[in-house]
Amino acid sequence: MISREDAVNRLGDDLEVLANCVQRAWSHWHQRCAATISLPTRRARANVVHDLIIAQVRKEFDESPRARVVDAGGRSLLSYGGDLVLRFKKLRPGFRTSNYPTQLALAFDHQLPLRGIPTGVRLTLGYVVDRLETGLAGIHLVCARGERLQWSHEIAGEAGGQLIALPGNAAAPVAPSGRIRRRETGTESEKSARRNNTD
Repeated sequence: MISREDAVNRLGDDLEVLANCVQRAWSHWHQRCAATISLPTRRARANVVHDLIIAQVRKEFDESPRARVVDAGGRSLLSYGGDLVLRFKKLRPGFRTSNYPTQLALAFDHQLPLRGIPTGVRLTLGYVVDRLETGLAGIHLVCARGERLQWSHEIAGEAGGQLIALPGNAAAPVAPSGRIRRRETGTESEKSARRNNTD
């Protein structure tokens, strides 16, 4: 494992570069993608934002001597200096990642050796959405072993730094049109009796 201080020092200024990749991807999602998808699910949003983050990271580290993007085991990872491996994820409460618990995901999370995955301590650079899920509440570097959080470091957010302010209408929730009615249950005579009692 690696301590929080060692990881932060090792990544240095590139931590801010990586946080900016996440912020640009989130901004791109809101400004160009969200409006084109009718009622996107959380999963759809997370998948698109992930792909946008990877595209930003590829662009930033394309010719970097320190890091390279590696596509292995169905994942795009950033191999950093030969001893750190970063993945990019949406984080849940407690800085846990949202993974379907496949054997590969479990082995990855437990820091077990995997064919095709670069060697090194595996860290997650993740983002937390705000309560309304319309903006970023924070960007964190996380080290975990399995379900156990070893440490987290806030790069951007309340303590770490500034997040991009999105335009006011970028992610405004859409009010449902029409009237919403509660579904009635029971037999027809019970439904009719309830309607008559409310008139």
